[in-house]
Amino acid sequence: MKKTKAIILSLVFICIFNFLFSQENKFTKTYDLNYSLKKGTEFTLTNSSYFVEYKKVADDVKKFQQSNFDMMLIYKVIASSEQGIEFQLEYNDRNRENFYKQEIQKTDWQNLLGGKVKYFLSNKGEVSSFEDFDKLNTELSDGGNESIDQLKEEIIHLFPTLPENPVSIGDKWNTAFEGDETYESFSIEYILLDELTIEGIKCLKIVANYSTEQNSDVTFKEKTYHLESNSTGHDIYYFAYEKGFLLSRYSIGNGVTDVYDSENVLKQQRLNNVLYETNVQF
Repeated sequence: MKKTKAIILSLVFICIFNFLFSQENKFTKTYDLNYSLKKGTEFTLTNSSYFVEYKKVADDVKKFQQSNFDMMLIYKVIASSEQGIEFQLEYNDRNRENFYKQEIQKTDWQNLLGGKVKYFLSNKGEVSSFEDFDKLNTELSDGGNESIDQLKEEIIHLFPTLPENPVSIGDKWNTAFEGDETYESFSIEYILLDELTIEGIKCLKIVANYSTEQNSDVTFKEKTYHLESNSTGHDIYYFAYEKGFLLSRYSIGNGVTDVYDSENVLKQQRLNNVLYETNVQF
């Protein structure tokens, strides 16, 4: 009986030791994260969002609009180096269903389908060198036009910025972007949360806490208004570090836009909540 107890205690001790060792090893293991796909690699990226906006005038809050947005892009790596990746992407599908003034409006971008553009993604996640965006036909089905700057901004926000130096579980790093009337300013704190395996692919779970702000002027019915916007939220990224690319992203946030007239009088506020989901399929 004593021998049996001794064996059981030994096994328990070994299990505890192995667990503690694995946890210690997990937190001391370092990762040098880079975007690094081979030339010729192709994949499909889907990006969906759910957006709800409320209009607040004085103390009266009413639902203003709701949008469900879907986009599918076909990516191809046309060049790859130690500095980063040059992508060619093709718009494969893009549509939006919008609830506005008690009506459901559907907007499609049929003219965008098949349109191809290029850009460069550095090995740490900086986007630059946009090409061929001026060749896209951005006319919408309702006769309006989609902003090229908006398309570029969607791409900028798709992928996380990676740390310059090797990191371990629990480490943090930061990035910031100083915007203008075209692009919003933002600051992000990243945290390397965990290592896990998803469908056989080794991934790192990265949490990003972000805040944004933007000031701009708009003209509506011959009147000019000044808009001050800010938002906060967090993203959860699953980065396939051995593959050298993002596998998926989930994001939730909320924001406020203050609308001032030409006399700098606050006329209304726009309150919004947004949910994003991005998935990559190789």
